[in-house]
Formats: sequence, structure tokens, C-alpha cells
Amino acid sequence: MKIIIKCKGLSVCTKDLGMGLSILNRIASHGLMNYSAVPNSLLKKATIMLRDARDRVAMENIAKSLINKVQSNFDVSAIPTPDMLCKKHARLAAEKKPGRKSIKKGTHSRWTLEEDKIVCDKQHLPTRVVARDYILSGRHTKNAVSTRLCIVRTGALERMGKTRAKEVSDYLRSEAGIFASKSVIKKSWTAKEDKIIRNNPGLSTNDLVKMLPGRSSSEVWTRDRDLNSKSRKKTPWSSKELLAIELNLDMKPKQLAKLSKLKDKSVGQISQKKYAIRAALSGKED
Repeated sequence: MKIIIKCKGLSVCTKDLGMGLSILNRIASHGLMNYSAVPNSLLKKATIMLRDARDRVAMENIAKSLINKVQSNFDVSAIPTPDMLCKKHARLAAEKKPGRKSIKKGTHSRWTLEEDKIVCDKQHLPTRVVARDYILSGRHTKNAVSTRLCIVRTGALERMGKTRAKEVSDYLRSEAGIFASKSVIKKSWTAKEDKIIRNNPGLSTNDLVKMLPGRSSSEVWTRDRDLNSKSRKKTPWSSKELLAIELNLDMKPKQLAKLSKLKDKSVGQISQKKYAIRAALSGKED
């Protein structure tokens, strides 16, 4: 705050409140030099400044008294220190029952029969839609719902347990099972079907599917792997096959598979051999 006093025969400019108030008080009491009269406007300003200063001092005194009163009544010992907090947490941990583990809500929940029926009824819907079901979302995670849907869609009901698998299978066969199809329930393999697969170990999955009506490609592939994995032997690469790949390294594996010299090799085998030949040639160049 800056105090400026200007009048006839006097000019004062100061930031010191005490000095300014002292000058104004002397002017108000004794007048200016030689006891000359002080204008009313200057006296009015001096009065206002004195009142404001008095109010400020009073407010400071009130604030100091309030602070002293609060400090006297405030118990500093009631504030918990870091050591006290650590002891409290240690006590709470010791009071917990041994061996008790906290399980997050919506995880590690056993599937009820009603929930399995909901999965069966909504198996035709996308996983994200089924996972948002009001009943399922409150107890199971999205991954759990996805796994349960996969079990129902593929027909691997034995993964649910013997009792639950029978209950779900009966529900799917009954009229109550909404959108239930016979293809969902896995059929056991007959001796005739196994004989066809064993007698044709070199045929592709698509050719075997044509010979086994009612079976999906995934089922045929899995059964072929289980029956013919031991009897199937890897045929070595002939010099003609290797030469065909080496002369056509710029072609893609799918295009190479259409060549007559590589008709007995799969796209995956051709792809692996192609990159192996390319790596060997690049090593020789280096």
C-alpha cells in the first residue's frame, strides 16, 4: 500500500504505514507548518485511512486469538503417525483367518444348470453378446463364457463332468432347448468310419469329409490325426521337388503347390522348404 499526501507546503509519498499514519495524525492534531488550517478533504481521507488501519489491526488480533484457541484445544497426539498405521495394518492382517483367500467377484464361480441352459439357448449369438447377459455377467468373466460356449458348440460336453454333461445333453435333445441342433451333440465314431480313415492316410481332410457325410472338417481332421499319426510317415523330398522350388523361389507357396512336381506336398511343407532353401542360398552368397 502506498500513502501519498499532497497539500500546500507539504508533499509526502511513502509505503510505510506507520510513518504515513503518524504524519496524518500530526496533521490532524496540529495542522500544517505554523499551525495553518488543514483542508476538510485531507482530514476526511486521513480519517478513512485511520479507520481502515484500525479495522485491519482488529481483524489480525481476532485471527490470532482464534488460532491460539484452536491450537490449545487441538490434540496433536490424535493424528496417526506412519508407525501407528503400519501397526494397525499388521494387526488387521493377523486377525484374518489363515488360509482364507480373497476371490474377485465374478471369477471362479461354479456353473449352474440354469446358466448352462442360457449358454445353450444363446449359442448361435456372438460371444460378446452372450457375455453381456444379466445373469452370466454378474458371476462369470467374458473368457469363462467364451470357454463354456466353445464346449457347447463343439459338443465336448464331457468337459462339464459326467452328470452335467448328461443334463445338458438331455436339454439340447428336448424341445425346451431353444435353437438346439443335433449337430451340437457329438456322435461317437463307428467302426466303418474309422476303417475309411485308416485305409486312406494320404487323403486330404476335404476328400475324407466327402467320404464321411455328417462329419465336419474339424472332426475328420482330429480323428485322422488320432488314428494315423503313428502310421503316417514323412516322405523325403526328392531332387525334382527341391529343384522345382529352387527354380521358382519368386512364386508363393500356394502357387508352388499347383505345380505337378509338388502335388504330393502340402502348402505348409512347401512354405517351410522354400524358406529353408532361400536361407541356404543366401548363406552361400555371403
